[in-house]
Amino acid sequence: FFRHAGIDPDVQHPPIEAAVIGRLVSGGYASRGRLDDAVLLALLETSVPVLALDADAVRGALGIRTARRGEHLGRAERAAAVGGGRLVIADDELPLIELFGAPGDGVLAGPDARRLLLVAIAVAGVPEVHVEEALWTCEEALGDRSAL
Repeated sequence: FFRHAGIDPDVQHPPIEAAVIGRLVSGGYASRGRLDDAVLLALLETSVPVLALDADAVRGALGIRTARRGEHLGRAERAAAVGGGRLVIADDELPLIELFGAPGDGVLAGPDARRLLLVAIAVAGVPEVHVEEALWTCEEALGDRSAL
């Protein structure tokens, strides 16, 4: 899928490969906080990447589309520009995250997020049950979200 989407997997590794390479390089998985750990667990268990977004940063429905020239990622005043023609995850108003790339400021859920929106990235050929399993795994790993 990466090559089909114009992403060189030798330059930017697919999420599951990046996670495995990171483990090999560091010798293990160090905890990066409950939320990041839950997202990583879902990826490792299913090979389906999950994003934990700050639900208050999303306006309307999410989808994948092509970025238009001059667009920026996220709602921050100094939001990073995204190249026209790149695939992005966007809400009804603007692009939030470059597909399998950098998110805009304030898009990913952090410690101050009041509500989470879990988003699985699925491509053609990935069984729907795997996508559902990824979301379920992440949600189960989070358990009592008041402890985040």
